[in-house]
Amino acid sequence: MDYRLTTPPTLAADITLPASKSISNRLLLMAALCDRPVALSDLARCDDTRVMQAALTGDAEVIDVQ
Repeated sequence: MDYRLTTPPTLAADITLPASKSISNRLLLMAALCDRPVALSDLARCDDTRVMQAALTGDAEVIDVQ
């Protein structure tokens, strides 16, 4: 089964979620999949989140996330 998420042409919302590295990493992945800029704030301050940010914003073809 496939799911498709469709948004209206303009969508503005503020969503407050608990601070955790798992939620932060999921938000980073979802933001990377968006075709428009997404403002994220107060992400978890941990190695996992820093590594995910580097992996998603890096220009390298291969990124070591160990």
